Amino acid sequence: LNSANIQKVQSNLDKHTNADLDTVSTNELQLISIKGGSISLSQGGGNIKLPDSSSVNEIQTLSVAGNKLTISGIGGNTVSLTNQFEHYIGEYFGGGVIFHLWKDKNGEHGLIVNLNNQSIAQKWSNVSNLLIGPMAQSSWDGDKNSNAVVNQVGHTNSAAQLCLNLSSDGYNDWYLPSIDELNLLWQNRFNVNNTLNGMAGVTQIPQMAYYWSSGEYSNAEAWVFLFDVGYAGGISKSNNYHVRAIRKF
Repeated sequence: LNSANIQKVQSNLDKHTNADLDTVSTNELQLISIKGGSISLSQGGGNIKLPDSSSVNEIQTLSVAGNKLTISGIGGNTVSLTNQFEHYIGEYFGGGVIFHLWKDKNGEHGLIVNLNNQSIAQKWSNVSNLLIGPMAQSSWDGDKNSNAVVNQVGHTNSAAQLCLNLSSDGYNDWYLPSIDELNLLWQNRFNVNNTLNGMAGVTQIPQMAYYWSSGEYSNAEAWVFLFDVGYAGGISKSNNYHVRAIRKF
């Protein structure tokens, strides 16, 4: 480089340096702000409109009713809670009061006791010394037992017949409970009586009562549940005891 070229280059550098020199320390600073549905930059930085200016339309409410879980709002839906029960023990439902609930692959099921006794002095059966056999000896299936009793040769009347012939509150599928079903009723007698206490024209389940089951104990005896002590035993079929029908759903 000769001196003339150096001076020319320096002159150009000085010109650009003087043009770009900025002694203000704040004029490049910008502020971001939001107003309504727009977000903006100061110093001519421009603005854009946000797609949603509402602060509440995403709020949803979660609620449970029975076995249904629901979320409100746009896009909300309802699902069934498969592990939840729709009914409860002590509920007035299906012509009586629910005293037991369970679930299986087909859904929810329960046992319902009638609102009244069908008798307080009934023999188990007029046939008192003949063995029916296994069809009437289930500890848990009172419906099967009851039908076996009334189908016995020589049968004319029985505790099971009182229940099978019962038509109550629009239902006619009542039967005499098995000993296991009576045990469940005894365990939940508080819930049942608590519901019955608020109803008219019904009979609470007494503490000092013996209830016939539909189960045969031997040729001359059938299972009875003693509600005073929570005990089951075999007693002569010709004795007179309480009868209370149940049904299932």
